[in-house]
Amino acid sequence: MVVAALTQAAERLESGRAPLAAPALERPGFGLPGLGTLERLSTLPALRETEAAANAAAAEIGRRAGGDG
Repeated sequence: MVVAALTQAAERLESGRAPLAAPALERPGFGLPGLGTLERLSTLPALRETEAAANAAAAEIGRRAGGDG
């Protein structure tokens, strides 16, 4: 349920429907109202090691699929 809510909020943000992102997070499991959860998520620090690992994984998947990463 949490992953689905986060995915839905992200899709709304990425498609330019930001006002609809917070309502997507109005679900049990978040502990804050939707807008509070969205604000907390927007202030998280950068996760540089996680970003590097994700980029490396994506490059490897692309390489194995015959792309150039």
